[in-house]
Amino acid sequence: MFKIILQAHDGSAGAEKALMLALDLAKQTGAALHVVCVEEISEFPETIGEVKNEKRLADRRYRAVLRQAEKLAEEKGIKVETHLLVGHPVRDIIIFTEQLK
Repeated sequence: MFKIILQAHDGSAGAEKALMLALDLAKQTGAALHVVCVEEISEFPETIGEVKNEKRLADRRYRAVLRQAEKLAEEKGIKVETHLLVGHPVRDIIIFTEQLK
C-alpha cells in the first residue's frame, strides 16, 4: 500500500497524534517512516550568521521532538529516520518529499 510515510512534526499535540497514526500505519504496511521538523527562517536573512543561528536554534528546539519520535518508533519495532530542516516549512517539505520520491 504505502512505501514511504512522511510525518511533519512541530512538537504540537496535534503533531503527536499524527505521529502515533503514522507509526501505526508504518507498522501495518511496512512502509519506511520519516519524521521531519522545519525551523522557519525569513525569506531574506540579513546575514549568513543569522542562518547559522537559526540552525542552532532549530537543533535545540526540535532535538527532544525527534528523539521522542525515535523512542516511540523503537518501542513499536519500527525504523524511523528523522530530519531537521531550516527554511520555509511548506516549500522545504515539498522539496523534501520530491527527494524521498
